[in-house]
Amino acid sequence: MSKMFCIGLNGADDNLEKLIERFKDSIYEFFSAPPPEFFEYTARAKVKPATKASLKTQILKAHNANIKFNVLLNAACLSGNDFDIKFYKKIYSLIDLLVDLKVDYITITNTYLAEKISSYRYNQNYNFGLVISSWADIRDSLTAERFMEFLQEGDRIIAISNRTLRSLERIIFLAKSKKIKIEVIVNTGCLYKCNYANNHKVYTAHKKQCSDAIEDYYKTKICIPKRIKNPLEIVMAPTIRPEDLWIYKSLGVNYFKISGREFPTEWMLDTIEAYVTKQYKGNISDLCEQNNGFKMPYIPNDKLGGLLKIAGYQKGDINYKKFCNHFYYEKILNYEFHEKYMQYALLEGKKSTTVEKVGCIIVYNNSIISKGHKTVNDDDVLINTLDNIDKLPKNSIIYITHEPSIDSLSRINNYNTTLVYGISNKLITDYSNINLKIIPEVLIAGE
Repeated sequence: MSKMFCIGLNGADDNLEKLIERFKDSIYEFFSAPPPEFFEYTARAKVKPATKASLKTQILKAHNANIKFNVLLNAACLSGNDFDIKFYKKIYSLIDLLVDLKVDYITITNTYLAEKISSYRYNQNYNFGLVISSWADIRDSLTAERFMEFLQEGDRIIAISNRTLRSLERIIFLAKSKKIKIEVIVNTGCLYKCNYANNHKVYTAHKKQCSDAIEDYYKTKICIPKRIKNPLEIVMAPTIRPEDLWIYKSLGVNYFKISGREFPTEWMLDTIEAYVTKQYKGNISDLCEQNNGFKMPYIPNDKLGGLLKIAGYQKGDINYKKFCNHFYYEKILNYEFHEKYMQYALLEGKKSTTVEKVGCIIVYNNSIISKGHKTVNDDDVLINTLDNIDKLPKNSIIYITHEPSIDSLSRINNYNTTLVYGISNKLITDYSNINLKIIPEVLIAGE
């Protein structure tokens, strides 16, 4: 089993031990904040603060389980201290301590802090790795390149910007670098391209100094209400389904960070279980830390299959939102309608004379007007089913049991029709030039 998950510690007495017991073979790294006397800026004010002694114990136990350890200095705002010499004396003392404790990685957001720590690492001949935080908002290869001057081989970039995670092309560009490793956060429920994102980053850096009223404002006035009022926001959010990890692995992503270290150990165990097993049946919002404790609209995770594969190649935000909206209404709200006709396509597929039972039907005005199935001499069931009729009526719907090839889709690209497919081919497919309305992975239970 691949060790590819990065997990935060919540400070509970048995948190680390339970995580090791359940997921030792899957966890690549634990992460935690440093002792607050060295670095007071943290987004996780509710987490029990680390001490030198507790950090030493955690690192030792992690290493005994062959798990790396990462300490977070990833605040987005340092109150201007990033230009203060006295501040860096404290930071360098912290770095010396962390090296003495045998920390493997340090995560940083602030560019100036990254430069200073990288230089100190070089001058002291330290060999810990640097991780550039998601808060640094790296969303393209050029921004990543700017950070390269501070990074060395084995360092990591967390490419988690909301502007990046749902753009598979940008992930590919970032992953092309042989020098760095790519990490993404899987269970963020943030609004897609939220206009409060920068405000929230600054707030989280000063969370200990802020009143609960500000936290309540974000939860009750901005983020949560928008998702409750409009479930399309949940569909558009950059949450990665457990079943879709293979897509990011195929694109070159190395590690997957699971957030939520403010929450109880049992919630963490359940969430990690979903991602380790790569399957989850339930409300997708239950996996996201931002939604924890709120009653969210029910968006079944298993009905979101195929969303990323096609939405990830939409060009521009307008097309992305348009596709997500179409997906939400047709795949989530109208699933039973399409499931009914997919049953007929499956029945047609059972007539196939080949090992792969592919069936296809065309529906117009709730009536089946053409059928087709795979035979030994039939190399394109979709096209042959279309050939059975003189003309494809406007607003007809094509149902096919297996995902068609891009070549097949390209041949009907200009038709005013909707295509519904069942089984995914599990290939990375560039849908950027396909104009059809597509409803992916309408699957029948037991088939």
